[in-house]
Amino acid sequence: MIELNGISYIYPHAARTALRTLTFSLGRGQCVMVTGPSGAGKTTLCLAAAGILHHKYGGKKGHISVDGRDVAEYNSLSELARKIGIVFDDAEAQLIFTTVEEEILSALERRGLDVATIENRLASVMEMTHVAELKNRSPHKLSGGQKQRMALTATLALDNEILILDEPTSELDEHATVRIAEILRNLKERGRTILLIEHKYS
Repeated sequence: MIELNGISYIYPHAARTALRTLTFSLGRGQCVMVTGPSGAGKTTLCLAAAGILHHKYGGKKGHISVDGRDVAEYNSLSELARKIGIVFDDAEAQLIFTTVEEEILSALERRGLDVATIENRLASVMEMTHVAELKNRSPHKLSGGQKQRMALTATLALDNEILILDEPTSELDEHATVRIAEILRNLKERGRTILLIEHKYS
């Protein structure tokens, strides 16, 4: 569902390239984990695979396709977001509402879903990720690990075919990390395509 062919990218004023002639593919229903040290280009790979490098930054070399279409053929990142759900390594940057429940609802409401579907999906995903007890809390007052679970929950609620997760467990304890691994395993079994970036792994 995602193909990168000969992708190179260097950030403005950077001393070295973040990606160099990278060729990479991720098929439907696959879950691939990419790991490496800080500065290896893992986050840039996420930005490339999600089409963000092309639509927001520009300056890339090579070709990227999502679900058989070049990312340039998508009119905007909003159109790509119908296919791809992404959780960045900085969960705080994705939180804008006053309660956890509002964070999840906002994404669902923008999809134009009916009320019953929204309520069912909200209850289901909050139970799956164990954030129901946080629903009335301010996202900005959560711990780092809670914010990561919140951001993941909001993304999973959209039920995208493709998930790109940039270090979604970096601030989670071992028990919570195992729980997230189980969720991802279930999603893969349901046919979701997952690109998982991790600095820690076992």
